[in-house]
Amino acid sequence: MPRNKILLKGRGAPSKNGNKIVIRPYQKPPTLPPNYYETTVQDLLRVTMAVLDTTLTKTTTAQSSTGTSTKTSSGMSLQNAYNAVVNLVSHQYGPRLYQDLKQSMQQACEKVLTSSQDWSTNGDKIPALYQSYTEYLLCVKHVFLPLDRTHVWRQQQTGAAAASANNPASSDTSSAVATPQQSIWQVGLTVWAERLTEMGLDKALYQSWLEILLQEWNPTGTTSVANLSGFGNENILRMTISATANTTSWLQSVWYMWQDLGWSGAMSVNGGTSTGVSATGASNSLDIMSQLQQDLEGYWKTESQKWASEIPYRVVPFVHYCHEKHSLILQKWPWLPSVWLQSLVEHFLFLPHLMQIPQRQDGDDVEMANNNITATTKKKNPPPGLLLQPANFNPILEEAMSSQNVSIDRNNTAISQLWMLAGRIPLGQVAVAQSIAQFARTQGLLRVHVGAAAPAASTNNISSKKAAEASTLAAVGDLLQLQDSLRQLIRSLPHGTELIKLKSVWEEVVNQDTKPMSVAEALAKFLDQTLRSTKKMDQFQQQYEQPAVSSSAAPASANNATSNSSWLNRIISGIFVPLQAKDVFEAFYKRDLAKRLLLNRVVSMDVEKQVCSLLKAECGAAYTSKMEGMFQDVDWSRETMMVYKQAIGSAPGTNNGVEMDVQVLTTGYWPVYPQFPDLQLPDSLKHHQEQFDTHYKTKYQGRRMTWQYALGHCVVKATGLGKPYELIVGLTQALVLLQLNDASQKWTLPALQKAVGLEDRGEMERILQSLSGGKEGTRILRKLDHDRDVKAPPGEAQPPRKKKTRSNVDDQDEFVVNGSFESNQRRIRIPNLMMKETKDERDKTVEGVAPDRLYLIDAVLV
Repeated sequence: MPRNKILLKGRGAPSKNGNKIVIRPYQKPPTLPPNYYETTVQDLLRVTMAVLDTTLTKTTTAQSSTGTSTKTSSGMSLQNAYNAVVNLVSHQYGPRLYQDLKQSMQQACEKVLTSSQDWSTNGDKIPALYQSYTEYLLCVKHVFLPLDRTHVWRQQQTGAAAASANNPASSDTSSAVATPQQSIWQVGLTVWAERLTEMGLDKALYQSWLEILLQEWNPTGTTSVANLSGFGNENILRMTISATANTTSWLQSVWYMWQDLGWSGAMSVNGGTSTGVSATGASNSLDIMSQLQQDLEGYWKTESQKWASEIPYRVVPFVHYCHEKHSLILQKWPWLPSVWLQSLVEHFLFLPHLMQIPQRQDGDDVEMANNNITATTKKKNPPPGLLLQPANFNPILEEAMSSQNVSIDRNNTAISQLWMLAGRIPLGQVAVAQSIAQFARTQGLLRVHVGAAAPAASTNNISSKKAAEASTLAAVGDLLQLQDSLRQLIRSLPHGTELIKLKSVWEEVVNQDTKPMSVAEALAKFLDQTLRSTKKMDQFQQQYEQPAVSSSAAPASANNATSNSSWLNRIISGIFVPLQAKDVFEAFYKRDLAKRLLLNRVVSMDVEKQVCSLLKAECGAAYTSKMEGMFQDVDWSRETMMVYKQAIGSAPGTNNGVEMDVQVLTTGYWPVYPQFPDLQLPDSLKHHQEQFDTHYKTKYQGRRMTWQYALGHCVVKATGLGKPYELIVGLTQALVLLQLNDASQKWTLPALQKAVGLEDRGEMERILQSLSGGKEGTRILRKLDHDRDVKAPPGEAQPPRKKKTRSNVDDQDEFVVNGSFESNQRRIRIPNLMMKETKDERDKTVEGVAPDRLYLIDAVLV
């Protein structure tokens, strides 16, 4: 058997003699000595009061006596004091002891907050005195803990204290225990609050606390606390804080004291306050939160009105000011209710400048104000405030857009701070998004209409037309730059891409009816200029270069394709996608693409095909079928010429000093060009033409071939001009130059028409203008006006001598070789005016789109 069972086995057995032990209660209950209550209570209160005296006189470096000593100066230890309270409570002296302890706390408060002290200059000592008082109160709570457990806690649980009718100690306090009692800690706080109110220190302390808070919050503010609603015309003690005191620590200590007293604990989450009974259980004579909310509302309303009344309105400093006051709350006072304080700054300082909405009514909390904003904005968009008016808001956006390429902290920009503050207000960011969209609309329309209004009044002036075209193309570039800047700005704003939608804005901008050049045509010309220039393509690649770094193992061609795709996507998605006149763009872009392909002006065939693939992805295969056919013709022509050269490589009489390259084009893919069937070609070219014609018809029987002389171009070697030059000109230009081999011979326009075989006089005039009136360094011919030196009839005054050569060509004007021609370049490209679209050709291109639209409309209706 286990040992423990052996020991327990005999415990319950009776003794050998059969006797049992019987325990009986006392015949009379034990009684206390006379005057025991008075003597004991006097010693207890003396013990606790000694603790208060010790805490009041100790230095800041000394330790508290309650934690280091078990015996007080009165001679009774805290343990004996605790046992004495147990004895009193067990003999039903709890109600009487409760009242005596409350009176002792009142005496302690009078000792701490004396009436003889000048509190106007010692207000900074109140938190330290409160700390001493709470140490005393904590000691009282520990010593009188049995009183809390038996007298107070039990009454709070049952709702009423049952006093014994035969107990003489509770006969005079039966009314006091009829209602639930406060705990000892609550009684002590209530007594302290009543003492502050009795001496008027509650309002004086609040006013000093508010002054210091506002001075730290807004050092430059000029609104005085006395000018706020405050306490009306009450005579309040003016309390000053020592200059050496730590104001932030003092504010925190006072705030914690108010929290202990329950004066700052009646605040709701949304900023509303509830009045009545405080956390201490006593009626609160000063509702701190209601008063503080009222005063702070009035303060920030006044500051907001001061900013609004300034002329001119300083928008950027105001945004920085609001953001600073908003962020200072968490940085400096994390122990304050930050959500509530920030909502005051948002709704009474910032909101009146953001939107014009009905003002919050008195008594409404912040949640009701937010509901008011939401209800107002659901009915209709509220008018923008001073911040969102274009005259004030546009400079903020322009500053942010101009600083995107500068390495600065974007969180410190005015637009970022404005966006953050607006996000704290219901539908605030929606209002800012609408203002950003309005800015994009205004700036976009300005760029489009400025580019369209650039042409001069005289449409016959060539320089005016060039300036008009250059201005329109520059407007497209400016519009793309605006889109890119706004895109980067929106991406830098939190949730900006979700709230700021500019699709409808760009649709309105690019579909404006502009004269004389539409946006669709301007976009086609802009792409043409970009794709013909390596420098411009490099500029776009640098401008739209992605920040992501590709892998080192990726080939260079892949990186180039990525960069090309980036800037091409920006152009296509920025202007082409919202464009409605895509058919007009197609017509002009197809003509320009044909010129680039036929005149060898293509910089990168990969980029050309990439543009075609982007257009195909957006509009479908039918939209780019002719463009893809052009690329196929170019590739097929290259293969055809290789076969042709191999076939005639060994044929006799093929090498006559002239090389010819032929491009075979499919009629349906390419634009229609003028026909010059009667051109007089030189024998060297005619020989190659007939030879290729025979080869092609032999290899591809049944096909009909038509020669397009208007698209041909030549390289003419010019000698006798000081140094040899190579002139890159069109076929018709080359035929005119061949007629001027004799430098001394003069030719007129009709004579050149007959010699060349060109019946179109307007075309011949443009050819002569390109050879004689182009830019400096391309004037290979010199034009002699027939009316340059006109003699006056007899008896009349001599007419003024003309100083400039006419731009137009008369039938009597003569052309000779420019013997003084000089150029720094050896290879010179002389553009043919025929290859540049005139106004009539542009109008024909636009008119040619109308029948296609009618067919599409009929097909949709059917």
